Amino acid sequence: MHEAAEVSPQIRAVSEELRMGVAYNFIKFRGDSWLTKLLERDLDQKLNWRTVETVEGNGSSSDFMGIQYYSAFGIGWRDVLRFAGYKPKGREYGDHPGFGYLDPEGIKDILLETERRYPGKPKKVTETGFADNKDKKRPYLIMETVDRILEAKEQGANVDGILLWSLVNNLEWTAGTGIHFGLYDHKGNRLPSDDGTQISSREVWSTLSKYLNNPNEESKAKVLELHKKAKAQYESESSLVKI
Repeated sequence: MHEAAEVSPQIRAVSEELRMGVAYNFIKFRGDSWLTKLLERDLDQKLNWRTVETVEGNGSSSDFMGIQYYSAFGIGWRDVLRFAGYKPKGREYGDHPGFGYLDPEGIKDILLETERRYPGKPKKVTETGFADNKDKKRPYLIMETVDRILEAKEQGANVDGILLWSLVNNLEWTAGTGIHFGLYDHKGNRLPSDDGTQISSREVWSTLSKYLNNPNEESKAKVLELHKKAKAQYESESSLVKI
């Protein structure tokens, strides 16, 4: 594509700068003992980094790395017991527990490790989000995730973009359009959460986007105020078992 852009006026007309990247899906594994932490590192290497190293280690000429992150998986007997109805401390599962548990902190760890392994290469968070049929916990989780991304950036991760999954509820092969990742439903209509009675994910993402693209005191104040309200809404709805 880069070679074609050099000789094709049609491609140059589409974009002044052609950038191509490879996106990788990451799962954050967390052990709860010295033994399960060893397993955590082994799973991390085999399920996360092996694919990355296969592509990037072979001299990938991609212009950026795409980071896709949704959830974490706990490794320990408590997490095994959750299948029998037990709720591990410090873990919260969303509407679709098979996706793992909700853990905004995980994306910061992954971005910093990606930077350590591939220093300087631009990284974009090409997918991150949560399925929330009521859209009551997701607004706060989105804000916390973006906050962790910004923390990783402040600590040296070369991150220059964030894409939320997703604009519209998408088609999942095993569940149709019933898993609510979107800021709009699958027909493009606003969600019931946009009726003004609660903080909605669409409001949160709009406010965050304005701040990230034009950071100033006014946009920052709006984000902080919305974060306070979204946190209160999350805590009133959360089933998280406190430690």
